[in-house]
Amino acid sequence: MGCRCCTAAPPTKEAEGDGKPPQMEGDPNAVEVKAKEGPNVKVHFGPLEVSSGGVVLKPKFSVGFQSGHIYAVGGMRDVRDGLAVEALAMGQKTYCTSGSSLVEFLQKIKATDPIPVLDDVITAVPQIVAAVLEITGIDIQAPGKEVEGLLYLYSGIGVTAGAYLGWTDTSGYRMVGAEGKIAAAVGLGMTIRVGMHEDEKSVRIVFFLSNVGGDVKVFV
Repeated sequence: MGCRCCTAAPPTKEAEGDGKPPQMEGDPNAVEVKAKEGPNVKVHFGPLEVSSGGVVLKPKFSVGFQSGHIYAVGGMRDVRDGLAVEALAMGQKTYCTSGSSLVEFLQKIKATDPIPVLDDVITAVPQIVAAVLEITGIDIQAPGKEVEGLLYLYSGIGVTAGAYLGWTDTSGYRMVGAEGKIAAAVGLGMTIRVGMHEDEKSVRIVFFLSNVGGDVKVFV
């Protein structure tokens, strides 16, 4: 089964929805687990974002370049998606899959590509589940849930800081959480933000731990 998130776009390592790098974007031909390929080239210059689709003016101020495997951007991200700044130069590999739980989602990727740090992410799942329950009131471990999304493996250098205060972002999610330096300052073990979609049919979870990040939707 292909996953719907594979037709969308990626977050950034410590960013999202646009950000650690970029928001997550996927491959319409993705199968159960697929390493995402494709240029997805964008150039950022101040408030302008230039891609094959044209030039878009956004409420951001950043400079840099991103493609399917590279994210090198510095500045302030789109304020509609949260209050975040970044200075990143990263290479990335992206995987797309789905499962009946967050653990199954991660284990499918590990079975395809045995990334050592995935064990740490799987160990951190209870922390993610607790954050989702606290923020949205949804138990994503309950039976009957469908999980799909993207996982990113990063290498490079950079720093980010961000706060997500619950307003509806450009994807329709009311994200709450922190990332980067702000997440470290409040003592979080990982970067995480969570939000319910305005239609209340799905929860989005964006997390980063070490050099791995995920942008996952749980359909409730």
